[in-house]
Amino acid sequence: MQFGLERIFYFLKGKQQTGKKTHIVFERRGRKEDDELELEFRRLLDKSQIKGMAKSLDIIFALGLFALYSDF
Repeated sequence: MQFGLERIFYFLKGKQQTGKKTHIVFERRGRKEDDELELEFRRLLDKSQIKGMAKSLDIIFALGLFALYSDF
């Protein structure tokens, strides 16, 4: 996840979008897994040595595609 977040941040930096909030969307998996993922996400940002990364990225959760079409 750390590598992916760094790549996203560098892409945004190249587009002069740092300092603006960018939401990284993760699929909901259940309260326990969501909580663990959010904790790891925030830990990675907190310990990152990349200036501005923690202020630019945030996490949100969304329902998965299957949950939206549960009649399948």
